[in-house]
Amino acid sequence: MGNRIQQHFKAGDIILDLGSSTSDLREVSQPHMYESIFEPAQKAGINIVHTDISTGEGVDIVGDSTDPMFLEELKKKNWNGLLCCNLLEHLEDRQPIIDAIIELLQTGDKLIMTVPYNYPYHLDPIDTMYRPSLDDLKKLFPNLKFLEGKELIACRKVSRHGEPVYHKNYFQQLKDDPPLFINLLIRSLIPFYKPKMWWITVKDLCKMFKPFSATVAVFEK
Repeated sequence: MGNRIQQHFKAGDIILDLGSSTSDLREVSQPHMYESIFEPAQKAGINIVHTDISTGEGVDIVGDSTDPMFLEELKKKNWNGLLCCNLLEHLEDRQPIIDAIIELLQTGDKLIMTVPYNYPYHLDPIDTMYRPSLDDLKKLFPNLKFLEGKELIACRKVSRHGEPVYHKNYFQQLKDDPPLFINLLIRSLIPFYKPKMWWITVKDLCKMFKPFSATVAVFEK
């Protein structure tokens, strides 16, 4: 992400980060986001404006990007591109935000999008388990020019006693959280209680040794 932002944007460009969440997520909970993406962009003179539906520290513009009135306000700004990172899997209906993205982009603007490909169930506040391939993402934007993309092997960076720890798969993550691991194993033995959630749990456990991965795509209007 950090490399692609600097490849496709230049000093003075302004990028809108859709569904950004707060600075606590970007700088404390997942500090690699700031270290690898936002800080290098800032140093390169690329301005990233964060927008989210919820108010919080580090959210520059608060509003629902699918609301027509708010969308009109966003369109008044001279954006050079959009970021949409790990948002689609948290939406029950993805089409409104896809339509909003297309409407916000002007000719020549770029869109950088990421969605988990192999990553366990995670609530924020929901997770629909949408895990698209690169072809799936390309089908969402048939009228945009596809520039590049791939399914990337990823890892999850967390802090343990102030030191960085890298979880390369779900097993490593669960190993650091034994109570959760035990709860999930017990849950996998109870298929009759909320069968849909049971099936999601079982699938996640079956893939727990498979490396985390994400689908990344860059488009141009």
